[in-house]
Amino acid sequence: TRVLRPAGRLLAVLGVPLPDPAEDEVARALVPLAGLRDFRSDTAAALDEAAAAWSLTPVGTAWVEPVTMDYSPNAVADGIEQRLWSYLWTVDEPTWDAVVVPVVAAVRALPEPDRPRPYQLSSRLVVFATS
Repeated sequence: TRVLRPAGRLLAVLGVPLPDPAEDEVARALVPLAGLRDFRSDTAAALDEAAAAWSLTPVGTAWVEPVTMDYSPNAVADGIEQRLWSYLWTVDEPTWDAVVVPVVAAVRALPEPDRPRPYQLSSRLVVFATS
């Protein structure tokens, strides 16, 4: 808020939702990792709470136009092994071995692991205004 002008606007982009496990075989294989993602601070409720603490008022929400991307199980497994996602950065070795390694194996065991699967994503935008 210190850098916004009076009646200034702040645009926040909430985390990108994952595919629905009921509809996506890769997402089903990733379900055991869900407990590692619970710390996310960019939920709608957390964002509203933080904005209120800084006297920001929500003035609008929207969704970004959906984009379809392709990803293969092997590409997802590679990303996990490289710890590309921030929720994997601090996973300790016992948890990695017990939780993450079996998930990587399950993802790589999916049929046609090099075949791209379409994945549609859309981020939620929230606009806040200074009081």
